[in-house]
Amino acid sequence: MPTKYLLDTNILIYYFNNQPEVQDGFEAIDTRQAEGYYCPITWVELLCYPGLTEEQANEMRKFLRLINCVSLGASRSWGRSPVRVCIGIRFRGGVGV
Repeated sequence: MPTKYLLDTNILIYYFNNQPEVQDGFEAIDTRQAEGYYCPITWVELLCYPGLTEEQANEMRKFLRLINCVSLGASRSWGRSPVRVCIGIRFRGGVGV
């Protein structure tokens, strides 16, 4: 079973800004050694940033469609959520459940 990460807004901002401390985790997601998840609130926080250009927003949308969106209902009950355990790489600012 692959490692599962719940990616919060800050972690995704680090990724989009090419911060080296998060690249290994995203490489693991890209190679399917890990699964990435985010919640709809993160989508809104990223895409409603006032300084975001349309090109940047389109890049973010394209990327976010490649990883899993956890429903808000699942987020309320982590025991039944697909993102129940995070093992391995810990990201500063990330949420481990």
